[in-house]
Amino acid sequence: MADLEAGDMPLVTQYYAYVNAGTEEGFISAAALINANPGLQPKIFNAAKFNKSIDGLLAVQTYFKEQLQNYLNEQLTYKEPYNPATAYKKTNIVDFGGEGFICRLPTSTGVAPVKGTTTANWALISKQGIQGVSGTGLAPRGLWLSTETYYANDCVADSNALWQCLTGNTNSKPSVGSAKWIKLIDVDLSLVTTHMNNSTIHVSQEEKASWNGKQNALTLDTAPTSGSANPITSGGVYEAIHNFSSCPFVVSTSAPANTQLLWIDSSSGIMKYHNGTAWVIVKAAWGS
Repeated sequence: MADLEAGDMPLVTQYYAYVNAGTEEGFISAAALINANPGLQPKIFNAAKFNKSIDGLLAVQTYFKEQLQNYLNEQLTYKEPYNPATAYKKTNIVDFGGEGFICRLPTSTGVAPVKGTTTANWALISKQGIQGVSGTGLAPRGLWLSTETYYANDCVADSNALWQCLTGNTNSKPSVGSAKWIKLIDVDLSLVTTHMNNSTIHVSQEEKASWNGKQNALTLDTAPTSGSANPITSGGVYEAIHNFSSCPFVVSTSAPANTQLLWIDSSSGIMKYHNGTAWVIVKAAWGS
């Protein structure tokens, strides 16, 4: 396309008037105007030139989609976090230390990128930003791990306690008196489970100790209760039975005349014995 000059405007206006008429005579007149004024040809934009423009745009689109895009996908390939054993090719992309690098050489093996720097083997393409300010409150980080990097106001669980990070650190175990950690609260971590829908009830060692053996009070013989290694020697039903070991059981709706018997009241299902004055309910001796 050539630039229009002021003297061209009357002819151009007349040309578009013929074309916009949309009649056969109009198109014939427009062609005749161009033939009579050949210098006008490069200065007007007609259907033929419009179609050439569309063809050019479609060609560029096809080239990008079918050739350039595939080429870039093949060349600019993210491989993996950097591995010294991998043979990398030019334009392979890796991440290293939280940053992205692209290989600059035809091949590269065993030469690691350098954080924050472009080297002969690797070009830095994405640099790690500065650690942001922690949000409001503590940031739960789970169980403390020596391999993790912690930041101010991170919260971890370790040694049966929850700890707040005071300053960024790695492999600094939480402890009382540490300049990097402060204990928030003691907590029995054996009560904590990460398994969802787990029907197992977790109790502390102290709970287990407080309950151990007390189930014996409900046992009718001297065999240890399932799960208990303690022999049954006293307490509850066992003691009541042995206090009256020479007497049989009586099951009835009314109290027996023999006060040496152990009476099970069949109307209520309650076991009773005579204490010398009255019939009393046999109670389990749970104790502490």
